[in-house]
Amino acid sequence: MDVEFRGSHAFLDSSLHFADLRGRNVLLNAARWLVAVAGGASAVHVHVEEVKYVPRELLEFLAYLIYPARIELRRRAADGEGGEELEERSREYMWPFLRYSHKTGACTLCGRSRDSLGGCIAAELRDHVARGEDLCPACMIARLFGRAANKAAFLFYVGREELKLGEPDAEYEDPHSFAVFKFYRHGGGRKAIDDTAVLSACGVTVAVVGVKREVVNEEGMLHRYLSRVSGSLRGGDWRRVAETREEYLRQLVNRVKELDGVDLGDVIYQPRGCGVVAQLSGVNAWGELESTDLDLLASSEGTNIVYVIRVDGDKFGEFSRRYKKEEELAAFKSAVAGAFEASVKSAVVYSGGDESLIAAVSKSALRIIVALEGVRRLYQRLG
Repeated sequence: MDVEFRGSHAFLDSSLHFADLRGRNVLLNAARWLVAVAGGASAVHVHVEEVKYVPRELLEFLAYLIYPARIELRRRAADGEGGEELEERSREYMWPFLRYSHKTGACTLCGRSRDSLGGCIAAELRDHVARGEDLCPACMIARLFGRAANKAAFLFYVGREELKLGEPDAEYEDPHSFAVFKFYRHGGGRKAIDDTAVLSACGVTVAVVGVKREVVNEEGMLHRYLSRVSGSLRGGDWRRVAETREEYLRQLVNRVKELDGVDLGDVIYQPRGCGVVAQLSGVNAWGELESTDLDLLASSEGTNIVYVIRVDGDKFGEFSRRYKKEEELAAFKSAVAGAFEASVKSAVVYSGGDESLIAAVSKSALRIIVALEGVRRLYQRLG
């Protein structure tokens, strides 16, 4: 069967804070990759293809986390039953609310029942993250994922090895699927790892691992990465951009292992095995800020203007059909993120494919236009 994630924009566009927008996007990806690895999927794009089996309780919990986006199951005829093409047998919409209904008031953000994390999160952290709002577990989990992704850099980890970071500052276990969410503030006091959000189920761990600012540009490695990407962009060489970006991310992975003894594995594109997924990892604001939000992003350039850039690439479907391998698609998505990271001080919410969303800051609107032109050249080189 295929597990389809639909209505993602309804989920993302209802965000009121940048941390929520960022967090909801990485939570969507965490849900996709959790399903992919747990279910032995063949590929992960917008949807997860050819999933063998995932417990219904886990799908219901993930559907609860990403509402109003939705999860649909599309079952197809087995090979040989439907002719040359696999016919769609049935489609099922996952409806989680019968399990997740509690009469404890409404969440400030989504309006759903507020059955909060309660004693599962340290009071100081809860007050700091909630900002006076009453949040349900789903919105709190999304916001904590956003905190991790808004660090100077962040690594999107997928694997079967549990990340052992000590006692979490927040923890939530779903009583139906037994999926577990954990959050480690400042990486539990480690040298390289900063805020980290972890979601585990069915022997699979997906995490967004924040990296501290002093490590991100250690010995000038970030500056070298950005310079090399800028050079590759002039020729529109998206493969070289992707390779350069992967090399830099691997350096961060190595520093995390050397300084903290935490092995995140090799950078990978495929959902099998373990490691850091390059196109879902990234660097914020040239690594200059400990934590990124729109106010800090603007003030770092001495301005009060933030450009929110939404890109829609035409005819991307033709590219995806031409390049069948998942690695090729993933490499291009990573290259688009790298192009924005190098060209303008920014935070890439999502990139590549046919859509991108970026928050960027500059005193000159011309620099924003130049950055967009660099990305445009990458799309032109797809043909």
